[in-house]
Amino acid sequence: MWPDFARRFRIPRILEFYAATEGNVSTFNFEGKPGAVGRIPWFMAHRFPTKIVKFDVEKEQPVRDARGFCVECPPNEAGEAIGKILNDPSKPANRFEGYAVKAETEKKILRDVFEKGDMWFRTGDLLRKDEQGYFYFIDRIGDTFRWKGENVSTSEVSEAITGFPGIAEANVYGVGIPNRDGRAGMAALVADGDIDLKALREHLVQRLPDYARPVFLRIRDELDVTGTFKQRKIDLVREGFDPSATTDAIFFHDPEAHAFGERAIARGIDQLFPVPERRFFYLPLLHSENLADQERCIALCREAGDTEGGAYAEIHADVLRRFGRFPHRNRALGRSTTEEERAFLDAGGGGFGG
Repeated sequence: MWPDFARRFRIPRILEFYAATEGNVSTFNFEGKPGAVGRIPWFMAHRFPTKIVKFDVEKEQPVRDARGFCVECPPNEAGEAIGKILNDPSKPANRFEGYAVKAETEKKILRDVFEKGDMWFRTGDLLRKDEQGYFYFIDRIGDTFRWKGENVSTSEVSEAITGFPGIAEANVYGVGIPNRDGRAGMAALVADGDIDLKALREHLVQRLPDYARPVFLRIRDELDVTGTFKQRKIDLVREGFDPSATTDAIFFHDPEAHAFGERAIARGIDQLFPVPERRFFYLPLLHSENLADQERCIALCREAGDTEGGAYAEIHADVLRRFGRFPHRNRALGRSTTEEERAFLDAGGGGFGG
């Protein structure tokens, strides 16, 4: 986004910094390195004692080794940013005065970090540092969640989603699924108009690893924010993907159904069942908006001697050849309907209905 923004508005130079009013961690990106929130080169590290330590997202605590000390992250690994607290009058920038409530002050102090008795200020932010000493903001602790054994950064997912044309805002968070470890990704979206969900999925496949792609999408008219204009997540997380908790449209991405059918067909399990039961293995292909899947479904039905199933597949394939998608899904998926598609639906929609 940085280079695009600078080019669009003809900004010759952008300087970024990272800091907190009450904290002792501050970095400055004077070189204008895109994406970096600051830099502390190795020869200045002793003057600005800032470290990135390994962080357990599920426990929301820094990782400790066998000796009980924190572990510094290697280059480019995300962890919590911390700053050493020095009660030295000659180094006021390293002090931490704390808050009015002592308990709140203690929450921000990490003790016995690299040696007994040392104290470090906890920023509550996940950053990473590269080999040149540049720092990059990853996420706020509590926003990052774990899914499929991997840490998912809500800010990175949100950035990928809002890069899709027509998406005005995205609030990304993790939701629990019964009998599954971790939290699945969910995104509440605000769009300028209709959203082509199929194209959005392809967009995210190209930009995010499988574990980071949202499992659920929730389409909203607007996103709730706090008094300081930060996106609110608490209510969204509580409501999760329960359709009875909201009138918003909620969509579920299920790649497992297609994968299950493919594995069964590859192992010949479908052939152990008679027609029409065998047809259930081919339903993910029949419901796909990929023409190659439809043509494969036709071939499988012919091999099985399933004349009725093959006829259904032929109808589906004809619709895809004509429109490239199933027009009867447009309303549910938030897609615009063309005049030709409307006429098709009004005429009966090839058996799909209007």
